[in-house]
Amino acid sequence: HTGLAWRPEDIAMTTGGWGAIAIAMRMVTEPGDEVIYYDPPWFFYDILVRGAEAVPVVLTLDPPRFSPDPQRLADAITPRTRAVMINTPHNPSGRVLDASELDAIAEVLRDASARIGRPIYLLSDEAYRRIVFDGSRAPSPAEHYDHTLILYSYGKQLLAPGQRIGYLAISPRIPDPAPLRQAATLTRFVNGFGFPNNVLQRALPDFAHLCVDLDGIKRRRDRLVPVLAERGFEPTTPEGTFY
Repeated sequence: HTGLAWRPEDIAMTTGGWGAIAIAMRMVTEPGDEVIYYDPPWFFYDILVRGAEAVPVVLTLDPPRFSPDPQRLADAITPRTRAVMINTPHNPSGRVLDASELDAIAEVLRDASARIGRPIYLLSDEAYRRIVFDGSRAPSPAEHYDHTLILYSYGKQLLAPGQRIGYLAISPRIPDPAPLRQAATLTRFVNGFGFPNNVLQRALPDFAHLCVDLDGIKRRRDRLVPVLAERGFEPTTPEGTFY
């Protein structure tokens, strides 16, 4: 979906999105490193950052657009910053970050990485990538920033959150990915429940192309948003997800 030539050896199967995020945190951080993520978040981000013994740094997304402010991100980065978490399409706002927004984030991270002297990793939570509306597409941060790890869960596109299978993918643009591959393998072992079960892995070719009823979700969105506006609320029209 990114248009990049991904290598099979750089894709690690995991127990869904939370498993991919937990593994990524431990892959790229050491105790005391800082991880930036945005508020409102998926509620497990804070737990997963702290579980890796890293320090969460939370930046606010302002309604109604919920667009990351590049200057706010630049100001939050310190020599201890090791990763930034981006979720697009975004849970819970439904925003899909466009190419210009991702370019701005990438520029900040490239400048900060050069200043600090080591790469800041972009952890791209793309669990809702398939759930977008109005014929739009959710561009991946991996298309804009080289040091990106994609984190994906099949549970969202199938509306089957109890079936824990997903993956972590190392961008083919990362120079010398071998240490990250080794870290992914080791972390899945030491992280406990890090591998999806064999039945789900074997079934993957049969369900990977399936998706929830996007038209049905869109119809509900198009009924609800105008009613909220009529009642005096200021709703954000979701561009993706099912919230």
